[in-house]
Amino acid sequence: MENPEGAVRRVTSGAAAEHAIYHKDEVVPANRFKQFKNLEAQIKEAREEYNEIIERGIDPERQQNPATRASDIEEGRAIKEKLDVLEREKEALEANITKNQAPQNGSK
Repeated sequence: MENPEGAVRRVTSGAAAEHAIYHKDEVVPANRFKQFKNLEAQIKEAREEYNEIIERGIDPERQQNPATRASDIEEGRAIKEKLDVLEREKEALEANITKNQAPQNGSK
């Protein structure tokens, strides 16, 4: 049964249950899955942090103070850069996982 989000389901029987998960109908090593989920969590955290900075920057009082405004801008840029790097890592890992998959028992 596929996850409503279309992403992941665990293998529930056989020897593969201990060592693999399904990712879009492909078997993925558990360590890759953990790495993928870790990247997703880091991306979510970075997005939340970035959104907080944007919300702070909307405050007119913060905009009036040049030092505070500059600090917010610099912090926002740093987090945006981190977010971009994490998203590229996630895309690369996902592409690598998909590329390296061989059909199981002659089928996907």
